[in-house]
Amino acid sequence: MDMFEEIYEVKKDLPKFSTLINKVKSHKFNSFQYITIFIGVVCFLAGIILGNVFPACDTAASFYTDVCVNTEFNILLMILVWFFSFIVCLFLYGIGEIIRLLNEFGPKK
Repeated sequence: MDMFEEIYEVKKDLPKFSTLINKVKSHKFNSFQYITIFIGVVCFLAGIILGNVFPACDTAASFYTDVCVNTEFNILLMILVWFFSFIVCLFLYGIGEIIRLLNEFGPKK
């Protein structure tokens, strides 16, 4: 048996989109996780806005001047905002997941 035959035997089909949506709908989020998801969306949009508000200088008028002839979208700033907001939101979502698990397995009243 060669490698490709083994791959065809072992591989599974990708789940359908409706199956993924049903799995996400069945997951119960707490308010901390909803807030984290909202903050993630806001930070995503903020990265795009900050990339436009603080553009990068494409070409300068001369070597020792602060005058930019052409400005371009600051993709580095956008990626930095996205990266740090992803890390912060991942941390906050993890705290929300810990809270959800503690509530789920905590003492029943």
